[in-house]
Amino acid sequence: MKFLICALGVVALSAIPARASTVSFTSPLNTFYVGTEDSASSSCDCDYNDLLFSVASTGSSGITLVALYGTGDLQTAAPSLYTSSSVTALNNGTPFWNTLSGDSTYANFGECLYDSSPHNTCTDTGAAHAPIDTTAQYLAGPGTTKAGPNSGDAHGSVDFYFSETTATAVTFTLLESIAGTPANDEAALYACKQGSAVNSNTNRTANCISVSVSSGTATLTAAQVTTLGDSFDLLFYRGGGSGFGPYDSNTTVTGDSDTSIDHFAVAVAEPLSTTPEPASVFLVGGGLLAAGLLRRRQRRQSA
Repeated sequence: MKFLICALGVVALSAIPARASTVSFTSPLNTFYVGTEDSASSSCDCDYNDLLFSVASTGSSGITLVALYGTGDLQTAAPSLYTSSSVTALNNGTPFWNTLSGDSTYANFGECLYDSSPHNTCTDTGAAHAPIDTTAQYLAGPGTTKAGPNSGDAHGSVDFYFSETTATAVTFTLLESIAGTPANDEAALYACKQGSAVNSNTNRTANCISVSVSSGTATLTAAQVTTLGDSFDLLFYRGGGSGFGPYDSNTTVTGDSDTSIDHFAVAVAEPLSTTPEPASVFLVGGGLLAAGLLRRRQRRQSA
């Protein structure tokens, strides 16, 4: 009987399909800060400042940042949130977005978030800039092996998407775009049905909604969020000969043109909690249940 119980447990666990694991982060302000990189990993300075914007929801259920990890191009262990105190030196490549910016000396994603003048020149003119949010915590991998530059031991980039329990409007607000032709970056942002963004041009048309922040803000209505299945990737894409991408915040989507890194860095405004994926809870709970049944059986036999 002991063997049967253990065997049933193995069968139940093996029946769960292999897939990416997730960990979720919420914010009491329902606000997240995102920085994007518009150059391929083989040629970029990887400062993640080409487009800086916030993602916010005013709904009572809030918006959740869902980070992925697992195999392939993903980080191999659960990512975490880190504070600005984790950035021990400027422009040294640790974490992944903390590289010397080609736009100005003090203009990578972390300097835009945390630093005051003169060590913050996150504007299209290179002028001094106030920090975006000195209390925000950024998402990064734990330092485990992952393919591509600016990853692995350097607290590498992490794949992610956003999710809502109850669909409510989501607002994208431009914070800055400071490289190349800013208007190109401001018009190149999309929200796409999670996992369906860049398979083809047809899929982009069918599964993505433009959230161009050229005018300063863009809003996904509650109805549009419902259309996207209440969960959406971010897509950064400008077609044409001088374009870039498509870059998806979930690089496992077929058609992402650069899976070596995630072209999005993200930080959480005053993070509230982290939540493991339901499958992980099921595995732990199922194991405890099986152990309890086994102990009960042993007590009965000994009696």
